Amino acid sequence: MPMYGEMQTNASTRPPQPATTMQQEAGAYIHEAAEYGQQKANELARGAKQHPYATLALAAGFALALGALWKLGARRPASHLDQLYARLPESPDLSWIKGLDRYWR
Repeated sequence: MPMYGEMQTNASTRPPQPATTMQQEAGAYIHEAAEYGQQKANELARGAKQHPYATLALAAGFALALGALWKLGARRPASHLDQLYARLPESPDLSWIKGLDRYWR
């Protein structure tokens, strides 16, 4: 007689464990995904060898797009003169000050 928490099992009558079948299915999916990835990597390498200039142009385009996105995120800090403009009240009498940055830069 089994004690509390113990189960009496018979290998011939025991149904397959759900975790075991799930592990087997997951292993099959992983194997299939690895084969698919390897196949696509081979196709990509073959295409790069057949069309080297197109590959170079595509890489340059991606680099340009990535650099543009990076520069969009990095804004130039305001200069001291820009900060001064922001603190000055809006007045037509002070419009001559806005032309000073041509001489100071």
